[in-house]
Amino acid sequence: MAGPQSGVFDLSHKHITLLALEVPEAGLSAGSVSKAAAVIPALTAGLGKDRPEWNPVSFVAFRPLFWSFAWQGGQPSGLHPARKLFGAVEAAELEGDMLICLASESPECNDALEQLVLEKLGRAVDILENFKFPPSPDARSLSEPTRNTLIGKDDPEFENGALAVTRHFFRPGAASSTPVFSNPEQLGEGYCFSCENDEDCFQIVMSKDAVSFSGLADPEDVEGVEIKSKGYYFIPSLDVLLGLRLGGIRMGTLSPTHPYKDPA
Repeated sequence: MAGPQSGVFDLSHKHITLLALEVPEAGLSAGSVSKAAAVIPALTAGLGKDRPEWNPVSFVAFRPLFWSFAWQGGQPSGLHPARKLFGAVEAAELEGDMLICLASESPECNDALEQLVLEKLGRAVDILENFKFPPSPDARSLSEPTRNTLIGKDDPEFENGALAVTRHFFRPGAASSTPVFSNPEQLGEGYCFSCENDEDCFQIVMSKDAVSFSGLADPEDVEGVEIKSKGYYFIPSLDVLLGLRLGGIRMGTLSPTHPYKDPA
């Protein structure tokens, strides 16, 4: 069974860096860029081996259109470039083709990992947004992730991946502990994580399908909250991500992690 990326289940109480990246020539360079992005789990694990006290984790997510260029084959059920995002409030799309999340116990670790990642991706990408969030009482999970959060055996090619919606809010002044989601219980088996600093709040909602997204209400009744952008992504499993290095082919038994997988 393919495993999820390390950052899917382990973001709480960590320093977080979020990079929104654009690939200017996505149609031409999606293959080479996605191959470079596939190395991010290895870069994260390598840094964690050298400095285990940092406990770094990460995930890389792809916008639907870019993923269609990078992956030669079927697409995850529910992933569609034109899918309407949840919520009644209109908001601009978060620009870019990839979202990279880096998290650890130390901002020094995040900076070092960010440098490694950007060196690997090279000049093929442009940085559109670089958010940095310290751990705080306002950086919290609004629900607990479980294996049921991830794509299951009914979509075996993409098992243990996830669909994700992001929302970026602007909060004037100090960060508030007021929940931005007014109906988190409607998530069902989805997973919602929120991180904040003095100006911004960024929320990541993960689910195995798009049904959970429709149950989230926009915070129209929360004073001082302005929604700036939304994004829609696919977070592939480790096997699928590594399969990008073979030109967008699922690695399956060719994966170096295959001998260590749960046979169930």
